[in-house]
Amino acid sequence: MWKAILGGVLVLVLLIAAIVGLYYGGGSDQSFLERARDIVIVLFGLLMVVVALLMAVIAAAVAYLVIVVRRKIVPIMEKVVDLQETTLETLHRVKGTTDFVTEEVASPIISVYGTVAKGRMMMKTVTGRDKGSERKTAAKLLK
Repeated sequence: MWKAILGGVLVLVLLIAAIVGLYYGGGSDQSFLERARDIVIVLFGLLMVVVALLMAVIAAAVAYLVIVVRRKIVPIMEKVVDLQETTLETLHRVKGTTDFVTEEVASPIISVYGTVAKGRMMMKTVTGRDKGSERKTAAKLLK
């Protein structure tokens, strides 16, 4: 922190010394306003040089940042694309597995239970057990 303060003080002292030197460096035939005008012109010229240098540094920093971001982002994006492809492959496998389970495992079990249920109902109907139980049909529930 002290280095920054001392650097600022040094710049200020150099600026004051430049102004005093420019003021006394003028000819004796110049008025105060002419000397002040010349000093302001010189200071604006120096300021434009400093600003141009700062802009060049900022442009270089932005270019460096763009290059670094490209180097970091492109591999990350490639990993994301690979991950997306892997995820799609996994989803296709899961879909295939569920289709297989549905067709090869669940369908036979459902058809067996359906056949068993048909047989039970037929036995109830043939033996007459179904007559005594009162069923709740939609028509009876609406009454």
